[in-house]
Amino acid sequence: MSMLAPVFVAAIVAVSVPCISSSEITAKSPAGHTISAVLETGRPSIRRPAVILVSGSGPHTRDYSTASSDDKANHAFRELARQLLLAGFAVVRFDERGTGLSTGDYARTATTATLAEDVQALITVVVRRAEVDPNRIILVGHSEGSVIATIVAGRERSVAAIALLSAPAWTGRRIMEWQDAYQLKYGEWSSFRPTQESRLEWLASERQRRESADVWFPFFLDYDPLPAIRRVRVPILILHGDADVHVTPDQATEIAQAATDAGNARVTLQVLPGLSHSLGDPASSFPPPLSASVGAKLTDWLSATLGYRPRQRSCAAPRRAAGAATPPSTTAPDRSASPIAPVSSTQSA
Repeated sequence: MSMLAPVFVAAIVAVSVPCISSSEITAKSPAGHTISAVLETGRPSIRRPAVILVSGSGPHTRDYSTASSDDKANHAFRELARQLLLAGFAVVRFDERGTGLSTGDYARTATTATLAEDVQALITVVVRRAEVDPNRIILVGHSEGSVIATIVAGRERSVAAIALLSAPAWTGRRIMEWQDAYQLKYGEWSSFRPTQESRLEWLASERQRRESADVWFPFFLDYDPLPAIRRVRVPILILHGDADVHVTPDQATEIAQAATDAGNARVTLQVLPGLSHSLGDPASSFPPPLSASVGAKLTDWLSATLGYRPRQRSCAAPRRAAGAATPPSTTAPDRSASPIAPVSSTQSA
């Protein structure tokens, strides 16, 4: 049972790496646990719009990895952050409650609603940073992270835009019913041909088991994302692969329609040919690597929507005069200019 199939793997591509300053920040959630994050920004030091990346269902680290995934392959958010940094944005990536450096108990306390509270707590810290334009916070969510982004955008005035990647428009119950039907017809269950009655019985027992095991599952089953969409008044970008078999592409259209019907005239929908729920080529591997085109579409839309185009300065060494000798190195390398720099400062809520 895949539910929202949160796994999201990055393709490692060669890019021109900018100078990046990296700071560890922490925020206190309303429940009392600590959310740990990294704020990355380029040079020169100016106030920049900040993009907060929000992962999908299941406990994830700031890179979008899980305890069971191969960290060397699963660095999707790190790679997406590099594209955003190259376009001149600041980027915030965080460990969800109970993962990485964040405290708390994911299984006992995490629902879409409480995870939204964690993001709100993080925003209160991010907007106080000298590197960040406090009026231009952007939320980029994937799968369930998109639902979280819409909840927060309806509450926080500092949010200037949101991007929804592979976002669901249906309740979890309806999503699972569609996924079950798809699996019975085309997927791993098709050869067993279980009866509809036995499948429904299994689903009922599985729901009962999950309801007693964690708080996330019953909330997921019944939560309708569309009312929160209707409350969003900032620009919305919706990116969805037409080969998504976890969250159907027609749900992207439903989200766009709900937002525009509610009076939001700044909605952009792009259905991307051949891309899966993870926004990669499903024929390449499982999970498929994130398509580089996704970051390009995201940065282009953000730059145009916000009217913001300060391209990032390169870390290349200054040119020497013709014939000049290369001076000997007498100092240690400046590690603050590394692609992923060491911690330079810490701020807490």
